[in-house]
Amino acid sequence: MAEKTTVLLQWDSNWADEMDIYGFSLMDKEDWLDYKKYLKERKRGFTFYIGTNEEIEYRNGKELLDEITVTEITDKEAATVEKLFSGEGGFTDFLCVEEDDDDDVDWDDDEDED
Repeated sequence: MAEKTTVLLQWDSNWADEMDIYGFSLMDKEDWLDYKKYLKERKRGFTFYIGTNEEIEYRNGKELLDEITVTEITDKEAATVEKLFSGEGGFTDFLCVEEDDDDDVDWDDDEDED
């Protein structure tokens, strides 16, 4: 049986040059490769709400992908992260971009509406 490889995903972003947003999560490498492919192919925008009226907007999946750092880790390292943090910490909604996301960002702001 093939041994599964675990990756540590670290997401690092910023809201309006006022607040750093960070999250991390463990994922099977195979699942990561599927998610990465999905993000590369996603052309629609989406939004993460990070407070009562704060949000980070992305034009497409690649913009989010550019903010994710991926590190392969050993089984022992994965077990430690799992033990200490239940496998994730910080803001982990960066893993929740879904195809049926109705919260598409309207990027027609450049057009003047008279």
